Amino acid sequence: MRYIVTTLRGLESLVAEWLREKIGAEVELFERYSGLLRVTADADQQTVLDAAYEIDRAVPILAECEAKIESILPAAVKVAREILQPQESFAVRCERRGEHPFTSQQVNEQVGAAIKSELGNPVNLDYPDRVIRVEIIDDWCGIGYDFVRYHKYLGKWDARELLHKICVIQMPYTGEGARRMGVDIGRAAQAFEVRQYIVAPVQPVPLDEILPFLEGLHEGVQSRYSVQKRAYPFPVRQTEVLVYELFQAVRLKRGQPETVLIHTDPLGKPFAQIQDELMEAVEQAKEVVILAGAREGLPVGLMRACDFVVDLMPKVTFATEHVIPVTLSALANSWRERKGETL
Repeated sequence: MRYIVTTLRGLESLVAEWLREKIGAEVELFERYSGLLRVTADADQQTVLDAAYEIDRAVPILAECEAKIESILPAAVKVAREILQPQESFAVRCERRGEHPFTSQQVNEQVGAAIKSELGNPVNLDYPDRVIRVEIIDDWCGIGYDFVRYHKYLGKWDARELLHKICVIQMPYTGEGARRMGVDIGRAAQAFEVRQYIVAPVQPVPLDEILPFLEGLHEGVQSRYSVQKRAYPFPVRQTEVLVYELFQAVRLKRGQPETVLIHTDPLGKPFAQIQDELMEAVEQAKEVVILAGAREGLPVGLMRACDFVVDLMPKVTFATEHVIPVTLSALANSWRERKGETL
């Protein structure tokens, strides 16, 4: 059986030695393409993967041909006939190394269209039942199949049911390191896919003081969002970012029906003490608003506007960039427990 094996750059020789020693494989390395091996072994896919922890992927190759569209299409249809059951959905993923008169996207589209035309199976780019891999290395093409990535999510609770109704209102971080702080916070907000993040200064702030933070925030959201779109096998929500004066933002949210405002502060009650009451309110709410400070803490008077003032970890004050991951992780795990989820 032929496999295309991938690993981290620089580990090719190590992986090759493990494959030869563990399963007696024949291994071909590529001087031009690091992290890539072409492997021939009398072993199934899982055995190849188990040969070395350094292996990221082992794609079984069921057909080989020249790296030309006219050769790839019939070979791909042949493979599809072998692995697709009637009405199973599929997606095509092409990895192309070298110079060719076509793009990977063109391969994906033309192979997908040919399989659909010949077999009638539906294309599903988000949640396919099967993934057909087209591995191209210079003038060689191998066609096989791969694991369906979204299967790792099946049977597990979906934290986004909670996270998509979260709004974070936070004072801006200014001064030294503001841009870096903005990037970290933006990435955190997008990583948790919070519905909305509001930058909320208390007083007018000169543009040159707040701009580095805003630029970093934008960069952080966009960079994390681009990674999620590539890596996640399901749609991703991009966090909305707004700028609003702090007190007016709180008044705006306070006036909305079915909205819960949460202030995390050492002056609040320990989380464990009010957990049940807090999570009941969170479950019933359409929007959950979390208030946070930055270099300076939130004005004390805002505690009166909040439904809950919570001390998440007594005697520990969180760094500005940790507010989102710490607070949302605590809420999400309590949400899971309340719903009786075990995964």
